Amino acid sequence: MIKSNRQNKIIEIILSKNIDCQEDLLAELKLAGYNVTQATVSRDIKELNLTKEVAPEGGYRYALRKNAQKKEPLGNLREIMSFASLSADYAGNIVAVKCRPGMAQGICHAIDELDLSSVIATIAGDDTIFILTRSENSAQALTRQLSS
Repeated sequence: MIKSNRQNKIIEIILSKNIDCQEDLLAELKLAGYNVTQATVSRDIKELNLTKEVAPEGGYRYALRKNAQKKEPLGNLREIMSFASLSADYAGNIVAVKCRPGMAQGICHAIDELDLSSVIATIAGDDTIFILTRSENSAQALTRQLSS
């Protein structure tokens, strides 16, 4: 089960239904075919930066933070790289980034958010990212940036 798919499903659920507790969210995920534990749901809520807001009919419900989308992409990349990346190197116009297991897709997403003109494409596995750049000079400069 891919974490990003599960977290996308959580967002879909909270946008379409008034979910006021983790148990209800867990039940909805299980109905959607995601066999997860309450601890996993709790981590997902934290990682997605969900908050509770007053529901229109009273009570509370989970919601996306209003400022969650406004986080500065470069700050996001620095934050995740400092924790999750192990090394970056290049060969020709390709940059390879080694990461902690399970972290490559998050870092790759943060790199994509920067929308760098020197980057043609990115691809992430479990612990490795390949970044195709326009030139060897671009790859070298990006490697320096990612390593700092």
